[in-house]
Amino acid sequence: MVALLASDKSSWVRVAVAGRADLPGPVAASMTADADADVRALVAAHPGVSGASLVTLASDRRVKVRIAVASRPDCPSPLLAEFASDASARVRTAVAANPSLPVVLLDDLADDESLHVRNAVAARADCPPQFVRHFAVDPSPKVRVTVAGRPDCPDDLLLALAQDTRAVRRAVKAHPLLPVVVSVALAPESVRASLAGLSDTSAAAAHRRVWARKFAAVAPDLTPTDASRLAADKAKAVRAIVAGRPDVASLLSAAELVNLAADPDPLIREALASATGLPGEAVVMQVVMGDRS
Repeated sequence: MVALLASDKSSWVRVAVAGRADLPGPVAASMTADADADVRALVAAHPGVSGASLVTLASDRRVKVRIAVASRPDCPSPLLAEFASDASARVRTAVAANPSLPVVLLDDLADDESLHVRNAVAARADCPPQFVRHFAVDPSPKVRVTVAGRPDCPDDLLLALAQDTRAVRRAVKAHPLLPVVVSVALAPESVRASLAGLSDTSAAAAHRRVWARKFAAVAPDLTPTDASRLAADKAKAVRAIVAGRPDVASLLSAAELVNLAADPDPLIREALASATGLPGEAVVMQVVMGDRS
């Protein structure tokens, strides 16, 4: 029945057949020559299609079909190598984003004329460090935004990108592991002057300006000693940032967490309410009873 429907005169029927999870191999092979590109693209993406059929589909005249082959995690390396020099930038982008692409093939793609291809390489989890630095000065702001958003982006590159266009600076500011020195570089000009020379998180935590202490409160290298200082900060915005850190329970003692939970400002208590690893009731009671004695 499926084989019969695979040759139906309606392309809609054939599309439905090509999308079947249980599509038999022989039927899939016969559909690689279907007149409809949507059918061929579905066959190209089907997990049960044979290697021989993939080779046939890899030379398909329609871009969408070649993209379907190039996007497969199990796409053979020889085909990926061919697709890396495909005439279509969309196909090359699919190759650049394929997690199975051998790193050795990234060299040419890293210098591709299409920003979309370069951006796909820049976004790869296995993008080599030298390529990350290469993309940090890419002509396209979109590629530089991708570099700024990488969790492994080096501090010196983040600092350089903090001087970039507005879109790139916004990506730097949203970085999950933003160093204090980069935070200072992103601050308003009126603030930067007063924070000149700020070199590390401890210095920021002890600074007289609230801006600096807020930078310290979000710093990835915040120590328990500095966290303790900031948890008792006179500025509620600083206390709220500390209370909202996902690692707050590991930075503060049970007594300090209890103090935050009893903070007169609901903003701080709300921030702490979603934290994980908070002390149990028995520990809290022990802290409270200890304070009363």
